Amino acid sequence: MRYFCLITLNLLLFTSIMAQQPGKIMDADLKENNAKTDVFLKKMYANKFLNGTLLIAEKGKTVYHNSFGLANPETGEKLSPNASFRLASVSKQFIGMGIMILQEKGKLDYDDNIKKYLPELLYEDITVRNLLNHTGGLPDYMSLFENNWDTEKPQEERKTAFNADMVAMFAKKMPEIDFKPGDKYDYSNTGFVLLGEIIERASGQPIRDFLQESIFDKAGMTNSQAFSTTDKFSVNNRVYGFSYSADGQSFKENDWTFLNGMIGDGGIYASAPDMLKWSNALTENKLVKRSTLEEAYKPVTLNDGTVSNYGFGWGLNISEEDGHLEGVQHTGGWVGFRTVIVRSFDTERTFILLTSNSSRQFGDLMRGVATIWKGGEAVVPNQSVTVKIAELLAKNVSEEELFEQFENLQRNEADRYDFEERNINDFGYSYLGEGELDKAIMIFKLNVKNFPESANAFDSLGEAYLAQAKLNYQKAYQMNPANEGAKNILEKMGVNTEGLVKTIVIEDDLLTSYIGKYQLSPDFVFTVRKDGKQLFVQATGQPEFEVFPLSENKFYLKAVDAQISFTEDAKSLILHQGGKKQEAARMKN
Repeated sequence: MRYFCLITLNLLLFTSIMAQQPGKIMDADLKENNAKTDVFLKKMYANKFLNGTLLIAEKGKTVYHNSFGLANPETGEKLSPNASFRLASVSKQFIGMGIMILQEKGKLDYDDNIKKYLPELLYEDITVRNLLNHTGGLPDYMSLFENNWDTEKPQEERKTAFNADMVAMFAKKMPEIDFKPGDKYDYSNTGFVLLGEIIERASGQPIRDFLQESIFDKAGMTNSQAFSTTDKFSVNNRVYGFSYSADGQSFKENDWTFLNGMIGDGGIYASAPDMLKWSNALTENKLVKRSTLEEAYKPVTLNDGTVSNYGFGWGLNISEEDGHLEGVQHTGGWVGFRTVIVRSFDTERTFILLTSNSSRQFGDLMRGVATIWKGGEAVVPNQSVTVKIAELLAKNVSEEELFEQFENLQRNEADRYDFEERNINDFGYSYLGEGELDKAIMIFKLNVKNFPESANAFDSLGEAYLAQAKLNYQKAYQMNPANEGAKNILEKMGVNTEGLVKTIVIEDDLLTSYIGKYQLSPDFVFTVRKDGKQLFVQATGQPEFEVFPLSENKFYLKAVDAQISFTEDAKSLILHQGGKKQEAARMKN
């Protein structure tokens, strides 16, 4: 299983530390904190752990703001103070606000059934409030799209999916809900995409226009915009997501997925200063009344009476001592972006961290900053041992040598490198995502060997083997579309086989050129004839079989696991069967 950043755990530490130092920071302490923060972030940047910006404010005023790295690695453009990052799930708080604005205007009610706005969805008893609180029970839309979209194509060739596509997909497939609405809290990207569509239908405006006019413009957010694939998307100072190679010497784009068109669970760009303007607009009640906003900060009571600390697009930090609301926060992660905003009501501080380099060290970044502002010393983590593994794999070492070198590193350089299981696991997935299955399997096997008690290590190795099996079955099916066994297994794996074999149309003159007799041996001849648009092949003493095109010069038989191909100018016919190739020369008439 792929590890996603343990942001929630680190965020709890981050927010708890932020709440431990009430009152205004003295000027001397502020100067020291700023200096320490700069030193820490510069080291994190030097180690390729950071590409982004940090802003810290007190009582609505910026007390620290600095940026490190590039807005666009392709062009070398540096991050500006107003660089606009994709917020990922931090976008959810804006969708929550959109719903609150419409509720305040009387255009919807939190307890309305979603069928009132999305009548094509026939789910019962799911309310707008359920979607806001992640208690609706709807299944994950991303898995649904992976299995029912044009995902057999490379990422850059896939059709972009939008909110309306998701609603249509759910209306068509009607996947079962995971649990009765209100039974439990289960973080749901699906719910917030539906909320985005509800905003459109209830307001009568495209979601992008509504957010711009009702929130960004009113809050004075001049470097913020909802994403679009049209020319209307022209956000200022746009940042592009990327990831460093395992050895840190190069980078690759990590900015696009066919699901980037969804607005609701993510899809909003904003700068750190704009996020502070947003925070201040909430404090100053610029967008909705105080009573309306307070509704967003209330925990939700589930059907069994238990409480979930999630409001309308905000995680709630509730004091364990007296139950008061200490503050609100949210994290985000999508393509290369990792983001967080923490608003501490007790200390009147706002922390905004926006990054774009797929950082596995995002938790370390939050923890280091929190430690400094508590008065402690931040620790820069060691580089991951994956740097060394990448060097070895680049030399095409054997599995045995890789394991031996890894053991040497553990013995001799344990104080220099981080050997954490999740980093090695993520590293394996980077190769899996590039289709380098052999290297991915080697890495996952290394993880299994070193962490034999980790179920996740075995899970990841199994996923790599499954990907390898899927690839082999696809090749088998593409080589012989009559292979029903391969087709059945692929369909059980969730692969849509309809697009795996392309329809080949061959010009009549080329088909005609294949007609003739081809001699494999003195007493074994292939006879090729044409009837309309179809070719037929008959071997000596055998029935005649129709053959079907795989390409302009290669054909397969449905009745037999075999293929035939023709050489240039049809001088020979080649029989492909049982892993062998047998060439039959064309006979003269």
